[in-house]
Amino acid sequence: IAPDKTIFNLLGPLTNPAGSNIQLIGVYSTDIMQIVAETVINLGIKRAMIVHSYDGLDEISIFEKTHVLEIIGPSIKQYDINPNDYFENKDKINDIIVSSTKDSLELMNLVFDNIDGPMTKISLINAAALVYLSGIEDNMGDALKCCKEVLASKKVKQRFSDLIELTKNFE
Repeated sequence: IAPDKTIFNLLGPLTNPAGSNIQLIGVYSTDIMQIVAETVINLGIKRAMIVHSYDGLDEISIFEKTHVLEIIGPSIKQYDINPNDYFENKDKINDIIVSSTKDSLELMNLVFDNIDGPMTKISLINAAALVYLSGIEDNMGDALKCCKEVLASKKVKQRFSDLIELTKNFE
C-alpha cells in the first residue's frame, strides 16, 4: 500500500499499451471515479470496473465494501461489492501491508501456495472481477469459484515459475 498518490496512479491504467478492452482500475478516491469511468468509455474500453474501497484501497477489498462503477459498452452501472457476501472475514487490513520486497514475495508465495489468508482472498476477489468482466462467468460468485479452482490446481504457481525462468534469460 503506497502512501503517496500521484497523477501516475491514474495514467498507468489509462495508457495501458496492451490495449485491453477489459480492465479493472482501482482509484485512490471516489471523487475521481466518474471522470475515470467516462475516460474509459471515451477510450473505447468495452468492459471495466472502476473501484475504490471504503477502507481506502484502490482495489476490491476484503475488509470493507468497495464502491464500483461498472462500464458495459457506453453505460455505467453503480453498486457496492460486500466482501461478506464471499468470505467469512476476520482479517485486518494490516495483514497485507508490507515493508519490503522480501515481505511482498512471502505474501505472493502464500497466494501461489493457496494458503487461506487475507492476501489470497484479496487476490482471488480481484482476479474474479476480471473473470467476470471477460464474460467467462456471469457473476462474481461464479467467477470467484472459478478462480479458487484454478489457484488450487497450482497452475498459477507454475505460470509464475515459468515467468521467473523466462525473465532470467533477459539478464
